Amino acid sequence: MTGFRLHININDKPDDIRFRLYDNGSLVIDDIGEFDFSYTTPDVYEGVHTLTMTYFQEFNPMSESAPQMVYSKNFTLPDLEFTVDVSLLS
Repeated sequence: MTGFRLHININDKPDDIRFRLYDNGSLVIDDIGEFDFSYTTPDVYEGVHTLTMTYFQEFNPMSESAPQMVYSKNFTLPDLEFTVDVSLLS
C-alpha cells in the first residue's frame, strides 16, 4: 500500500471546520474531520502529483476556501543515460 499520511495543525480551530483533499485537482477525500489521516494512492502512481486542501464550515459546505497546495512531487522515474564497463575475471 502506498500513499501519504497527513497531519493538519490548526491554531484556534473552530469546531465546525472541515477539509477536502484534492490530488491534481480531483477530489479524493471529502469532509475530513480527523486531522491525522492517510490517503492511499493507486498502485500505478506516476507523473507530477500536487496535493491541495480546502476548508469549509460544516453548516455551509458549498462555500469553500481557495485551494492551498500542501505537497507536489514528480513520481515518474527519470530517463538515465549511463554506460557500464564489464570485464571478465580469469
